[in-house]
Amino acid sequence: MKKIVCPVCKAEYTVQEIYLPEYLLGNIKEVEKDDEGKIVVFYGRDMDLKESYKCDYCNSTFTVFANIDFKTKSKTNDFNKSYTTPIHNKPRLIFNED
Repeated sequence: MKKIVCPVCKAEYTVQEIYLPEYLLGNIKEVEKDDEGKIVVFYGRDMDLKESYKCDYCNSTFTVFANIDFKTKSKTNDFNKSYTTPIHNKPRLIFNED
């Protein structure tokens, strides 16, 4: 669990106590992209990574800066190799009656 700590009295807060999800992540209404999938313009509210908060214990006001990083990973399939797609989570017994 990530904690946010008051810099004055060291009181601890969860991220959810400080940030509201709809403001932290933004609220995009519509996205326009070009033919290559690049974002041209979006309509809505962008992410708000800066928040001020008044400590519940010492009444000092402090500012929190979120640092959100998104990583992607390519999952490529070689369709020339045979592969299996699991359908059931549990193994099944199959009886072959000859």
